[in-house]
Amino acid sequence: MKIVNCILAFMMVLSFAQCSKEEHENETKIEVYQTIWQGTLTDSSGKEYYVMYSFGSESSGDFLYNTKKDEPFKDYNSFEYRLEGHILRISPIVPNNIFAGYWWITRYDGNNMTLLKEPDTAEQSIMTLKKYCNEVFSIYTFFNVMYHGNLVENVILAK
Repeated sequence: MKIVNCILAFMMVLSFAQCSKEEHENETKIEVYQTIWQGTLTDSSGKEYYVMYSFGSESSGDFLYNTKKDEPFKDYNSFEYRLEGHILRISPIVPNNIFAGYWWITRYDGNNMTLLKEPDTAEQSIMTLKKYCNEVFSIYTFFNVMYHGNLVENVILAK
């Protein structure tokens, strides 16, 4: 009887270990390095911004934003970032409270991403982004977008 109990205990430990391993393997790895994302950010007061993020290096990038959807991006800022699991910390070079802070990635499928800042509070902001491409703009192209409008399909990207 003692042997049977030991075998059952061993099998239970083994099955729990296998479940955690499977859960870890099924978790999607979030990748933003050398990608460009475009979408909207709605702050806690309900104001909507149209945004474009370029994650050019492993720890910094640039973003463009505007408050009018069909107009060229008017504002530009650089930022440093750190991705830890499902949390993206954004620290703009020039302080900007709208974009700065810890963003919880609540949905990510490789092409779409939803992020929450201050989730479940009165200060909650939400960002909904769609991946535009996997390559990073040359700085010339990025500034050209800033002054002349949203991206078009035939923009040539730097390698």
